[in-house]
Amino acid sequence: MGLSETKLETVIYENPQVLPEYWDSLAGSNIFLKQSYLRACYESKPKNMRCFFIVIGTEDKPLSIAVAQFLDLNQLETFGERQRCMKTVARNFIFKKFSSHVLFIGNNMLSGQHAFATCKETNSTDVLTALQLSATQIKERLRIEGISLHLTVFKDFDAAFLQQNNPNFPNFFKFTTQPNMVFEQLNNFANETDYVGAFAKKYRDQYKRSRKRLQPITSRFLTETDLADYQKTTADLYFNVAKNSAFNTFLLPENHFLALKKQLQEDFIVKGYFEAERLVGFSTIIRNGSTADTYFLGYDAEIQKHHMLYLNMLYDMILTSISLKFEKIVFGRTAMEIKSSAGAVPQELFGFMKHHNYLLNKILPYFFKQLEPKVIWQQRHPFKGVGDEAQQ
Repeated sequence: MGLSETKLETVIYENPQVLPEYWDSLAGSNIFLKQSYLRACYESKPKNMRCFFIVIGTEDKPLSIAVAQFLDLNQLETFGERQRCMKTVARNFIFKKFSSHVLFIGNNMLSGQHAFATCKETNSTDVLTALQLSATQIKERLRIEGISLHLTVFKDFDAAFLQQNNPNFPNFFKFTTQPNMVFEQLNNFANETDYVGAFAKKYRDQYKRSRKRLQPITSRFLTETDLADYQKTTADLYFNVAKNSAFNTFLLPENHFLALKKQLQEDFIVKGYFEAERLVGFSTIIRNGSTADTYFLGYDAEIQKHHMLYLNMLYDMILTSISLKFEKIVFGRTAMEIKSSAGAVPQELFGFMKHHNYLLNKILPYFFKQLEPKVIWQQRHPFKGVGDEAQQ
């Protein structure tokens, strides 16, 4: 099926093992669109997720690739337990009743624009138009199987991308949620001394205090063999964190981290934290070109509280990224204030959402505003000469 305006066609696959040979060349430098990552995620995807892989092009030339995920929220045992107020109960009921079948054009497991990649001569606006056709085709495929799609969501676009491409999303609601926390210009620091030395006194003291509190917890990088040995433990530690988040749309299966290590090898960096011989926490980084993308983590809640484990993980991810010569770190959403205290800054991301019930789509902006979990936080400015706090 082609588009009359652009004469682009779409082909949709559901298994990354059968993707065409040219897929990785169109993915370019984005590891999150390469077959190695997609295969790992497919082999260890959440039980409520179904994957789609899209090729867009003309009759004789592929021009773009994209990924999409269908999520059935009815299959989740928990959306998140941190908030148990009536508003949360109402929100979860509405999601299950009217918005439980969601199609994401993009990767809902990541923050940032990892939905599609194009060859240089392709107009991104045309590709986004073709992706709307792809979404319609997936919706029809699901309908034939007896699945009624509630929501279609395109994610995540930054302000610069939207300004340059001016995509047309008729009848879609433009929204933004928690910002993506990013640490830019890592190459300003050669080592730990440079990084800590750039802090204002208040944050230098915080660094020293957190490092002291970490003792006697030790850490080391985990190998593929380690991840096989600790597969159940990492899954339990991850779930400890996930169940206390404000809202979940999926939960990772037990084999997820091992599957990623097998496929990505040195591009998947896992650091384990030990109390004596017991694994009590872990953090992960995926090498995406010159960018370090932090991935999922897990920890024992009591250890985290007593030893400031999460903050120490942030510091370690920054120092690891400096030593590996990354240019920036993408920390993702959530925990914005503590991430900003380590040097990350917020970057707003936008998405486009459409409910497939006409009346519900009309009032979608109102319900989104009411049901989106509110997070009140204060951005920190830890470095000398930046912000009022830095002068203290």
